[in-house]
Amino acid sequence: MKLRALFLGMTVILSSWAMAQVSDTDIALATQGNYRGGFTEGAWSEHWLTVHLIAQNNREHLANFYFGPHEDGIPYFSITGRTEDGVTRFEGEVSIEGASWFGTQQFKGEIVTAGDPPVAGKFTGTLTGPGGTKTFEVERIELGSPTLGEEPPAGAVVLFDGTSMEHWERYPLTWGITGDAFQVGGSDLITKQQFGSKRLHLEFRTPFMPSARGQQRGNSGVYIQGVYEIQVLDTFGLERADNFAGGFYQQAPPLVNACLPPMEWQTYDIDFTAPKFNEAGEKVENARVTVHHNGILIHDDLELSDRTPGGMGGPERALGHLLLQDHGNSVQFRNIWVVSLDD
Repeated sequence: MKLRALFLGMTVILSSWAMAQVSDTDIALATQGNYRGGFTEGAWSEHWLTVHLIAQNNREHLANFYFGPHEDGIPYFSITGRTEDGVTRFEGEVSIEGASWFGTQQFKGEIVTAGDPPVAGKFTGTLTGPGGTKTFEVERIELGSPTLGEEPPAGAVVLFDGTSMEHWERYPLTWGITGDAFQVGGSDLITKQQFGSKRLHLEFRTPFMPSARGQQRGNSGVYIQGVYEIQVLDTFGLERADNFAGGFYQQAPPLVNACLPPMEWQTYDIDFTAPKFNEAGEKVENARVTVHHNGILIHDDLELSDRTPGGMGGPERALGHLLLQDHGNSVQFRNIWVVSLDD
């Protein structure tokens, strides 16, 4: 019995020591993300659940709950939890509009994140209110993008394949290659070559900045022709806006917030029709663009009536560079290629 007690005591000490080696940041990064599942019994078992768990800092997460898909980006309810010793606990009152057995609910739930590297367990808990107690269980998943790693087709101009920055310029050219990606640093980056109408594929990853907010959280941008910006930003789980991920700045928000959590690779697949000009240089047709973000349609033949702020400056143009913006955050890009759509 003494040996068994000694063994158990050593196990507790070793477990505590192992947890101490894992930082709060590591635990927060492993805990945040997409969760899917549902209710386990009763009338609510007909509802499957989507949960966005958004890191607010290294110890707090905002949980946005949706019944089914989340295409409008507005959760049915939200609740904040706090992490201590690898366990994120949520407790409080939430209000859910709808059927009579919704209403005000007492919420209680937790996620245990353990291991080195840490891995989040299932998010389990209860809602208690009209209709009794409802038990839920959701599991963290990585959705990914169906076009992640897509190979360039024949005839494509490969602007970055992970090995060389020979197709890019800026002074100073301070961006560096890390693994198979290059990372924003010190200046905007532009292509040496100019393009007209085109199909563009690129992959990007926003950094994990849990204490940052708004435009300071994983900010960069992709400027088509150097003048039309589609925003790159960590707006995972937030409502749509023209200055959030997928938006054309000051022109149009995305149809859907298709943003994945920070540190997960994402894709933009863009079909762009360049504006047309007459012999006098006057614009006679606006640019148009269709965009898929992580395989989800977020702009459908959108008309771009004017340039967006920033970028290379100057007027709209039929031929232009591709520009990747430096906004002071360590965003990464990879697998960038272009197929000309000009006749």
